[in-house]
Amino acid sequence: MAGKNPHQAVQNFIRPINEALSCVTRDQAVASGDDPSNVQALSFRHEASKLRSSPVLFLTVIIRFHIRQAKGKKGPWKVSTSAYYYGIQDSDRREILAYHWHPGVGPTYPHLHFHSATGSAKQLSKTHMPTKRISLEEVLRFIIEELGVKPMRSNWKDVVEGTQKRYENFRSWG
Repeated sequence: MAGKNPHQAVQNFIRPINEALSCVTRDQAVASGDDPSNVQALSFRHEASKLRSSPVLFLTVIIRFHIRQAKGKKGPWKVSTSAYYYGIQDSDRREILAYHWHPGVGPTYPHLHFHSATGSAKQLSKTHMPTKRISLEEVLRFIIEELGVKPMRSNWKDVVEGTQKRYENFRSWG
């Protein structure tokens, strides 16, 4: 998202993320900083957020980003995602699945991990199943619709769709 300065760009980046997260948790994501000379990270204050589900599930969100100058409606300052980690854990905090994208470390393509907590074969739990880049909104939609997480907002579909559209309008990639 754009901002007049680095701090405002970070705040404009965080706001829709927290709006989307409010569909499943009261926990808010916070940024590590707004210094354009360093890669920053956005995450929950504690490692994972407990979700309203049966069985109990936990959500971990880490988004690494950098702040850069940009032109036009995407500027003068813009936040760009440089890596993400979205994880779902069971009630014992064992990871069930995780969406990763971390260029420059391991597989450079976006991928999905199935972990042994799912009961999957050990062979499968070590793989990197290729995916497209996945937005946080897509993960939220998945955990509500497919994993039975109870939304905290009755208008969750509208919220997730709205923040997804804002994200798509400001992203730098296709």
